[in-house]
Amino acid sequence: MEKTMMLPAMYNVLSQEEMTYTEGGATMTQALLAALLPPYGWYKASTEIRDYRKKNPNTWLDTGLDAFVAGCEKSVTNAIYGIGCAYNFVAINIATSGIGLIPAAYIITFAVFAFIFGQHNINYVLAEICGGGLIFGAFFMATDYVTAPQTYWGRALFGIGAGLLTCLIRFYGSYAEGVSFAILFMNILTPYLSKWTQPKPFGGVEE
Repeated sequence: MEKTMMLPAMYNVLSQEEMTYTEGGATMTQALLAALLPPYGWYKASTEIRDYRKKNPNTWLDTGLDAFVAGCEKSVTNAIYGIGCAYNFVAINIATSGIGLIPAAYIITFAVFAFIFGQHNINYVLAEICGGGLIFGAFFMATDYVTAPQTYWGRALFGIGAGLLTCLIRFYGSYAEGVSFAILFMNILTPYLSKWTQPKPFGGVEE
């Protein structure tokens, strides 16, 4: 006599696309790492873009965003993972290339020297960064295209110098806010920074 196993009518309600944990979806650990650990999020985003570009060499620019949205819609963990990777990818690329290098170098340098010259307290450093016009000056004044250096290392040195000068004026000067003076002084050095850090053309000969 043939035996038959009876299953509930709604035993399997998940489609193959919805079974994210068995079909390559992001786990909660991966999602949290992508959202909270910027280097991890940037690395995973870079590898995902590289792999998708290899699979779709002719259409990856046109279909990449649709594929990203479709992946995020599969589950909450996929959404957290995708948004975290995208945010950290964009943030790190802006902070380490182009004009975005100036505010990154400015704020990081200021934070380091504020910790050294100040009270060796993280809360004190955060108060110094958020107080005054430091963030406004770093993003909207120091990054002016006319008065900022045009080379990669020139921008890095510009931000480092402005951050150091802001610390010196705030902690050892008689003026409470040193952002404007620090940026103006570095603006004077902009032509020299662009000249000293000008890259040599490939195949060029030093004079």
